[in-house]
Amino acid sequence: MFTSEHSHLLHAGSMGLVCGGLHALGPDHLATLVTFSALMPPLAAAKVGASWGLGHCLGIVMIAAVIYALSNIPGVHLEGYEFYGDYVIGVSMILVAIYFICREDKYITLDADGEETVKSCPCCHSPPAEHFHTDQKTKLCGSYSDKNHSDDEEMHGESAETAPLIGNDHMHGRDVKSAAVGFLQGMCCPMGLVQITYLYGKSAIDTMVFIVVCALVSIVGTATIAALWASLTRSTMATAVSPRFMYRSSCFLAFACGVLWIIANFFHFLDKVNYAEHHMMA
Repeated sequence: MFTSEHSHLLHAGSMGLVCGGLHALGPDHLATLVTFSALMPPLAAAKVGASWGLGHCLGIVMIAAVIYALSNIPGVHLEGYEFYGDYVIGVSMILVAIYFICREDKYITLDADGEETVKSCPCCHSPPAEHFHTDQKTKLCGSYSDKNHSDDEEMHGESAETAPLIGNDHMHGRDVKSAAVGFLQGMCCPMGLVQITYLYGKSAIDTMVFIVVCALVSIVGTATIAALWASLTRSTMATAVSPRFMYRSSCFLAFACGVLWIIANFFHFLDKVNYAEHHMMA
């Protein structure tokens, strides 16, 4: 039998679903994710996107605890927190874009024919000389088909199933960085503050349902977005557009969004830019 308690839980779950989905589609979130995931293998990009989403959710939980603690201290006022937090979000997008622009040569190189290739797997690096005969050339990945890896994998005695697409150190570093940026942006996220406001007065079980659903949807959403963008940049790059162009376009998107975010916040029209927060509050 459908009771009032079930109705509250259903409402909390529905709100978690909506908030989590809007959270993943926030313009500042999208701009950050496309920069982190550009030119990566889709599965690797999904892991990076999930790391960002997890860090973002942890940041929101952290700031919720801080706000709750500070709100009980007499004389402490938090009215301007959201305004200054939006400045931090804008600056973080700009810094992420600058960071990846400065490290462009770490991800993109030129092969022997002068064509741009992406350093995204072990076969894109020069292997030890003893693995090859002197008349064999090192192969650089010009596209992302698994077939491009087959010859090198056979030389190394590896199968397609066991050869990694991307170095563990490289992937671990990007996972950690994306989680750190997600955490920082979560600490300042205006949509997170809206969610905190929604939870005021809710029961413990309603709060738990909302948080779990919202976090899961948000993490899956950011992972999916990162994977889709990575797949798009890879497929586009494989045709007529150079990988350097796609890489720089992703960085420029984050940089431009960060600048727009700061300007919109300064002139008090950020609500028109941050469509996700507007729909969440509607």
